[in-house]
Amino acid sequence: MATERKSMPNVERLFNWNLEAWTRLGYLDKRKRLLACTIISAPIVVSMFVMPTFFMGVNTFEQHIYNFYMIIVTSSSVARAILIIIKQRKILDLLNDMENWFLEVQDFTWALMFQAVVVELILTLLIFLTTFLADIFTQESLNVAQTAYDMNWLQRDKAFRVAVLLIILRSQRPLILTAGGIQPLNLETFLAIMRSSYSFFSVLRGVM
Repeated sequence: MATERKSMPNVERLFNWNLEAWTRLGYLDKRKRLLACTIISAPIVVSMFVMPTFFMGVNTFEQHIYNFYMIIVTSSSVARAILIIIKQRKILDLLNDMENWFLEVQDFTWALMFQAVVVELILTLLIFLTTFLADIFTQESLNVAQTAYDMNWLQRDKAFRVAVLLIILRSQRPLILTAGGIQPLNLETFLAIMRSSYSFFSVLRGVM
């Protein structure tokens, strides 16, 4: 037992060196890992099994055989533990990658939603300005007839009076800007667009 206790520190140092080498080989493939572990274990086999036959007696040799057997048993258990730790590390790395990916998707979604809100506000403002200016243009075209009639055109010559009459007659029909000749652009159209948009939003909200 004294010999066993005395020889254990050397065995522990060799085993720790072997364990560190196996840990560094954690991400190699299966064949390379087996070959590397065989090469790494060779010094232990030589130092614990072959060399005692030349320099030590029978009792010491049996003790080294026992120590070598314990190393093999312990090494197999530790090797399985190392493989489990490596797999756990890979799972944790995959979990971290998935979490980072979801965070990036969430950040992209928030940025996209913010841009969508900004673009929606800009488009709404653009529609309002277009319809507002078109409505002003229509109202001003209606005022042309009244402005022409208020002129002192009755005291002018005949040609001038005919021109003013033509302007008044033409001004009875207001100038209306349309969206592609389909829908007139005015404030009523803007209100209709807002009502329709809110109705669609209410329907989608009720469905979701």
